[in-house]
Amino acid sequence: MKRAFTLIELIFVIVILSIIGAISAQIISRLYEDYIFNRAVNELETKTELILEQIAKRLQFRVKEATIARRLPPNDTNITSLSTADDDYKILEWISYDNDSFKGAWNSSKNIITPGWSGFVDLYSIETNSTQLKTPGSDLNITDSIVTALSNGSVTLTNANMGIIFKGLYAGFDIKQYGWNCYNEADPTNCNSRDYVFDITGYNNNILKISPTLDGKEITEQYYLTWTAYAIVPDIDKSQLTLYYNYRPWKGDKYSNGQSAILAKNVSVFKFRQVDQVIRLKLCLYKPITNDYNISFCKEKVVY
Repeated sequence: MKRAFTLIELIFVIVILSIIGAISAQIISRLYEDYIFNRAVNELETKTELILEQIAKRLQFRVKEATIARRLPPNDTNITSLSTADDDYKILEWISYDNDSFKGAWNSSKNIITPGWSGFVDLYSIETNSTQLKTPGSDLNITDSIVTALSNGSVTLTNANMGIIFKGLYAGFDIKQYGWNCYNEADPTNCNSRDYVFDITGYNNNILKISPTLDGKEITEQYYLTWTAYAIVPDIDKSQLTLYYNYRPWKGDKYSNGQSAILAKNVSVFKFRQVDQVIRLKLCLYKPITNDYNISFCKEKVVY
């Protein structure tokens, strides 16, 4: 004789299956949540590292004395040297020396790499005077070719858009003498407040022709060539970080006159601080998961 399940036994089976189902659903849900979380964290970690690396590579070739911090909003002209900036300064801005043409190009006739500019001035040469400089070891044809290509033709060694900066601090050092904030709305090309940057107006092999004259100016035997400044500008409303480049503050440009590229979206924090000659960067990104839940990731990087 077959014996059937009693009602109580069926109820027990249903209860047990319900418990097992609920536990399984929680486990599956937790596994899925962990997967979503880990994937988001890994994605944010990779993005943060790449963005900080892009910034660091450009900062590596900064003219250290010509690196500033600027307050928001963007039209605020309040600037300071990076070493004295606090958290009220949100924009990081610097003049970069031209590393690409400094490294030079391969000289097939000599089987060596020839630098575009050597970074040295022969102050005792008869070819050095108040309007030109002899720079031994340079092949300025290489510099002109590389810079023209990188700037899409907007900068050459003959159109006075490239500048020369002598290395070292100056007597009575003034950060604004690099041309920061010397733009003139009535005459954007007129930028007189820039005693530390001279225009390159022409060249001949290893001779740089410059303007204004060096009369009464402090110069040294070492120099940088520069053709662009950079600015890292956070947009609080859009939560994004923008890079500005190919502009020249010593020629009266604002960073908004340059080209721009969005470095990152969903930015919650961008901070920088200089200690001695070291810059510490902090960047935090977030990823929306639901309407009321975000996953955030922060990373720091040091630039020497």
